[in-house]
Amino acid sequence: SNRDAWRLTVRHPLKTNGKGSARLEWQHALGPQGEGWLRSGLRIHTQLFHGYGDSLIDYNFKRTVFSIGLSLVDF
Repeated sequence: SNRDAWRLTVRHPLKTNGKGSARLEWQHALGPQGEGWLRSGLRIHTQLFHGYGDSLIDYNFKRTVFSIGLSLVDF
């Protein structure tokens, strides 16, 4: 449906050091959808990351991170 969006990002290194990663994201619209002034831009976001390079601070460490977020405006 238009209320859900799934995204998968996989990165593989060009070298054989095995420092790739995978990120699975799910986004779900909350509240009334459609057109008009009652339309809600509220969305919940979830993300599961496993591998290297989740942040610049931890670029050289393997991590598994689960994140949940909420956006108030749909761009």
